[in-house]
Amino acid sequence: MSTITLVLVLSPIHSGSAQAQHLYAWGDPWSTASSGFLYSGPTGVSAVPGTVVQIATSNAVSYALTDNGQVWAWGAGQFGSLGNGTAPAYSATPVQVQFPSGVVIASLPNPMPYDAGMAIDTNGNVWGWGSNVEDPLCIIQGNILYPEKLPLTDVTMASGAGWHALYDSGGKVYACGGNAGGELGNGTTVASSMPVQVVWRHHR
Repeated sequence: MSTITLVLVLSPIHSGSAQAQHLYAWGDPWSTASSGFLYSGPTGVSAVPGTVVQIATSNAVSYALTDNGQVWAWGAGQFGSLGNGTAPAYSATPVQVQFPSGVVIASLPNPMPYDAGMAIDTNGNVWGWGSNVEDPLCIIQGNILYPEKLPLTDVTMASGAGWHALYDSGGKVYACGGNAGGELGNGTTVASSMPVQVVWRHHR
């Protein structure tokens, strides 16, 4: 299984000028429903307005955060992982993730759960959208076409892989989703659609 890989390169337009951004993607945006799209080599990604300050990816979708707090997405979107209310097999052109009015995004978790997107806003709220198999987004809902605010506050970091996700909320780490291999870190192998706190064991 291969994944889409991104590189963000900053290079000067000409001597003494401000720097221009060049965003490239390569690899196979692999998803449960194959998009049939493959970057054969580093390919420029255009149509992201503003200055890109962060990039992130799931297995099949790429995200770019711009300096005005907007998020742009492209890749396999059949589970709603573009976050704009649509579910196309694939979008090579970046589309804006549609958050409720007034929401400004501060950072993007990286990586993200399988076929899903996440973002943390300037108020410490975490948002999720896309595929929600085994509920890594901490809510009981199927495919989510628009960002939903997740039931955690004061979130500073998050990350995900497969069918689970981890969240740093109020200085404590919580997890949601599948847990067959102990991914939630709470001493069990029971899945949870609600945040469970990771249990730290101190070795002597």
